[in-house]
Amino acid sequence: MDQLLVVASTPVPSLINSSSATIATRIKASSSSLHLGSQLRALSGLDQSSSQAATAHQAPASPKEEGQTPDDNKRIIAPRWRELHGSNDWKGLLQPLDEDLRAEIIRYGEFTEVTYDSFDSNPRSRFCGSNRYRKEKLFDKVHLFNTGYEVTQYIYATSDAKAPFFLKTSTAADPWSKDSNWMGYVAVCTDEEEIKRLGRRDILIAWRGTIMNSEWAANMETNMVPAAMDPRPGTKLGTGGLGVEKGFLSLYITKKPNTRYNQTSAREQVLTELKRLLEKYKGDVMSISITGHSLGAALATLNAYDIAQSGLNRSDPAAGGSGGRTEDIPIPKNWGDATARPVQPSKEETIPIAVFSFAGPKVGNDDFRDHLTNGLGVKVLRLVNVNDIVPRSPGIFLPNYLRIVEDLINKIFFAYTHVGLELKLNNFDSPFLDPSRAHAPNCHNLEGYLHMVAGHQESGPFRITTSPPRDIALVNKSCDFVKDEHFIPDCWWQIENKGLRKNAQGLWVEQERDDEDKPIPLNRTK
Repeated sequence: MDQLLVVASTPVPSLINSSSATIATRIKASSSSLHLGSQLRALSGLDQSSSQAATAHQAPASPKEEGQTPDDNKRIIAPRWRELHGSNDWKGLLQPLDEDLRAEIIRYGEFTEVTYDSFDSNPRSRFCGSNRYRKEKLFDKVHLFNTGYEVTQYIYATSDAKAPFFLKTSTAADPWSKDSNWMGYVAVCTDEEEIKRLGRRDILIAWRGTIMNSEWAANMETNMVPAAMDPRPGTKLGTGGLGVEKGFLSLYITKKPNTRYNQTSAREQVLTELKRLLEKYKGDVMSISITGHSLGAALATLNAYDIAQSGLNRSDPAAGGSGGRTEDIPIPKNWGDATARPVQPSKEETIPIAVFSFAGPKVGNDDFRDHLTNGLGVKVLRLVNVNDIVPRSPGIFLPNYLRIVEDLINKIFFAYTHVGLELKLNNFDSPFLDPSRAHAPNCHNLEGYLHMVAGHQESGPFRITTSPPRDIALVNKSCDFVKDEHFIPDCWWQIENKGLRKNAQGLWVEQERDDEDKPIPLNRTK
């Protein structure tokens, strides 16, 4: 059954530069949905009567009713955390999906969802493009309780003129920033009980994706540029060098000295904070987990490559580190400045790096993929809805029955390839999602992805096996994908009165933020 049709508006021959030596063509695509025809296939053993359907999406019983706290439902993964973190490339854990891994994927997905739930995307707001809350209360404000993690750093990004469509800006005359966007955060597990449960101290880096419809994927820059930091002397892009997408790299490395929030680039902010945390907790068993959705998944991939290539996660002197001390490892000022000679790392020499990528696009070429996973030992697990167009970009999009042809054309003319392992999901497998609404934004929605992960089965009908069962109401936080019979309003996650408050004169005006929730320029500490 064909679920989604996206046709390139540019003929294939015109995609090739006349010199055929560079990949610098900008692709514009338009998308439309195929008529779905038949309804979602019936799932054996599932009674979809209105009474049972209404019960299915109810929130789990309260801790008082269950006689336990929500933390009691967390699975102890300490004995096997390394394999769940990808040490063996998730061998034997994906088909069927291991229940511990399912819980971990959702946990990192929820950390990623925080970046959307707390982001001010309203262009009529003076604070559009910022986070609504200060980092000390971020998780509580978005109802993600008892994580065991502490947010230690916010990440701000800017971009050059090549990728302005990645940023949200305010229409106000006096916005908080004209150049920067809040793009994510760094956190570390500090709760001793959670550290025991996880088996290590986990450092988390979460990257925000775009707040636009997924059409950005068809309008993005498709220029490939050198990834620099290539350890092989004399290599150039096109002759064995590492290449990455230009727009993603711009957002990651661009800095503007005259701005308040991006006097340093997003990469410098992350590397500086990571180095501080590694030094603070040296001697602990640690992991580095990087997560993101959509554009954020692309940034997470670049970030993982950058950390491993810079040698910040290596502790063995022979591997480029300094005997467990990170303070002697300089942070590269520029993307092209490597700080350590890349080697083939071993588990004992490195702090493992894993990327949990949700709906991520392709980031680089074959050489980038090979060096990231084989040369640097970074583990990447990609969650992909087969009906989502974003993981198929950059490139052209053809109907599903021509996917092999699409892959071949994109490989020849664009040279981009995916990294890591892939877990395929399908929104049409879920009996809770409306197949008539399977258009591009819904198929790309992060909460929809987490719903699919919760119920994904390698064989047999869709069945939510998480404990407690994941609430299907979460799917409609920022979209309208759940079937009407479940009575879940669309786009229900929003601040009260969309940020308006009645003032002393009886007028509804934009609510002024508390001082503690206003963005703090990075050159200040208070």
